[in-house]
Amino acid sequence: MVSWDSVTQTYGTQSTLPFTGLSVPWAVTVDGNGNVYVSSSNSGTIEKLPWNSTTKSYGTQTKVVSGLGVPAGLAVDANGDVYVADVQNNRVAEIPWTGTGYGSAVTVVNSLSSPMSVALDGSGNLFVLNGGNVQRNQGQRLHAALDQLSNIDGDQHGGRDRQSAESNARKRRQREPEHSDSLEWKEPERHWGLFS
Repeated sequence: MVSWDSVTQTYGTQSTLPFTGLSVPWAVTVDGNGNVYVSSSNSGTIEKLPWNSTTKSYGTQTKVVSGLGVPAGLAVDANGDVYVADVQNNRVAEIPWTGTGYGSAVTVVNSLSSPMSVALDGSGNLFVLNGGNVQRNQGQRLHAALDQLSNIDGDQHGGRDRQSAESNARKRRQREPEHSDSLEWKEPERHWGLFS
């Protein structure tokens, strides 16, 4: 991390965040509360470093999810739900925040071709770097996967995953109707180094 000095309008001291056990970290993102998330691609996990606004320090590293197939790009929405480009599984997965922890990973966009990156805009639209295209997934496209979560047996997950999914699904249904665009994008020549 390189700190920003709002007075001098310059970047200041570089520091290393206290993540441990990362194996080929691919991407990093930060939510609105200052929590930091890293995808550890070789171990198939997403790790979180929570920010304590009172002590102005980072807390204990926690695992958001495990068992992914080369997690890459990350995004976090205003509810704290984490989205990840799951490269080897050719999908984007959502890991819902229940208020006390994270639920199981659920596929929200599938049949992709080695997706590398994801992004969310202020309206909740999900953008995916999918092969040579940028794909925009809007509105109803995510509802089916979210509704799958709402049907999870409450006894199995303590009811939290189901309640979170139902809440998220209702919020997204209030947004715009389904729409999908593809923008042609020529991938620059580069060597990722991950699979070499």
